[in-house]
Amino acid sequence: MSHQSLTDARQRYHPSLFRSFFQGSFPCSTACRTPGKRLDMVISSGHDMLLEKDYAALAEQHLLTARDGARWHLIEKIPGQYDWQSFLPMVDAARRQQMEIIWELAHFGYPDHLNIWKAEFVDHFSRFARAMAQLMRDQGIERPFFTPVNQISFWSWAGADVAWFNPHAAQRGKELKRQLVRASLAAIHAIREVY
Repeated sequence: MSHQSLTDARQRYHPSLFRSFFQGSFPCSTACRTPGKRLDMVISSGHDMLLEKDYAALAEQHLLTARDGARWHLIEKIPGQYDWQSFLPMVDAARRQQMEIIWELAHFGYPDHLNIWKAEFVDHFSRFARAMAQLMRDQGIERPFFTPVNQISFWSWAGADVAWFNPHAAQRGKELKRQLVRASLAAIHAIREVY
């Protein structure tokens, strides 16, 4: 094998889907550990008060892509009404720091008015995802990234097999997994209607 062929073999494709290969991440789960007691990791970590500094710290290290969460339970407290006041500061801070965010729409949490086992849950989540995509478009974000439902398998096990957090069920993990997959697929379709 010649030196030239060794050099050619070492050339690799470098995909550029995200702004940076290495990415940052902020804890953003919103699980109810016991019925009625939600643990909002964005608040618990202080990230909601340090958005600008947190994103700037990542940008300083050339981490230009990060995972963060929209916190559906705060945005849709009233069925079908979206209050973006907890979310828009995140979008604005990310824009100022030129951060690309992969937005989680549901990370172990959902609004208190919903029953996750009902078909209406999927419909509500789909509408929320569409509203989120429309908000992104209205904010001038050309190429947003979303994780509709984060950690489906773990949520199904922890929430519906061993009852560690919502929906606090036992032996229903497969049922919850199917519901979360339905919700995720519906959300993907809703987002694609906008983008």
